[in-house]
Amino acid sequence: MKSAIFTEKGVIGCFEVDMPSKNASEVLVHTLRSSICGSDLHVGYYGWGVDTFPLPPGYPGHESVCEVVDGRGTNYSEGQLVLAVPIISEARSFSEYQVIPEKQLLVIDKGISVNEILMAQQLGTVVFAIRNLPKLDGRSVVIIGQGSAGLFHTFMCKRLNAGKIITVDPVKSRCNISKNIGADIVVNSKDEQAKEEVFEVTDGAGSDVVIDAVGSVETLNQAIEISKPNADILLFGLPTTESKVLFDWSTMFKKNLNLKAIHGSQHEIGLPDFKLACALINKKEIDVTDFVTHTFRLEEIQKAFDLVESKKDGVIKASIRFD
Repeated sequence: MKSAIFTEKGVIGCFEVDMPSKNASEVLVHTLRSSICGSDLHVGYYGWGVDTFPLPPGYPGHESVCEVVDGRGTNYSEGQLVLAVPIISEARSFSEYQVIPEKQLLVIDKGISVNEILMAQQLGTVVFAIRNLPKLDGRSVVIIGQGSAGLFHTFMCKRLNAGKIITVDPVKSRCNISKNIGADIVVNSKDEQAKEEVFEVTDGAGSDVVIDAVGSVETLNQAIEISKPNADILLFGLPTTESKVLFDWSTMFKKNLNLKAIHGSQHEIGLPDFKLACALINKKEIDVTDFVTHTFRLEEIQKAFDLVESKKDGVIKASIRFD
């Protein structure tokens, strides 16, 4: 079978590898579509959490829609369409075939676009993140970054009756979608200019909640700066480095800020947040038709990663097709 492998930092290619074999509690699936998550960039491009290259075949891909090939011994049967929600360390979604524990799969309706329901994996992680914040009713929220994860945060904040929702992103096309999906104010800039504009639209007060959907030293410090005293800061974006970084401890301390990192949604029994994500997409409560902006064949996966890393050509989400 074909599988993508990061042979070194920033270099990924398509190779022939052996078919995986399943045990009694696993399901063999054929990958129909996978997509590139920002965390895949951090692992494969920047080496976050990596001791040595090459990485295992198909890793770190973890967003995929698949068709069941062999579900013997499980509750799954051949031909079913499923959303894969693997434990990240076991993820192999950049492979033509995968074996996935049955508890990490959800049956999905065949009547919806594969590229649309593919977005349920990342939306589920955002549902989990927002659920772990204090109530948002009436509270102002700033969301830094309007890639797919940031856009999903914008949607969920609107759905949960947040007050003024302010989004920040330097890419104009992302800002346009942000307006359509729930943002009250869009700041189309970055760094110092973005900070000044946030203070301007909040009358100098800053925000009750700040969500960093990027994951950089700059956005971490920006989140601290634009927060009100006693604000909640959600660190959703994966950091680009495992090195220790400098951040504004003094301001964080003086403002009495609450910083929270979030991950681990795939470990919840029954995958409730991913079930809700599938329902939201199925019922058209969120329109994700514009999220997958580019689709590549598996053999073109290097081009796909290069595009996502560059943030050019209006890219929001790049998908990989196997059919």
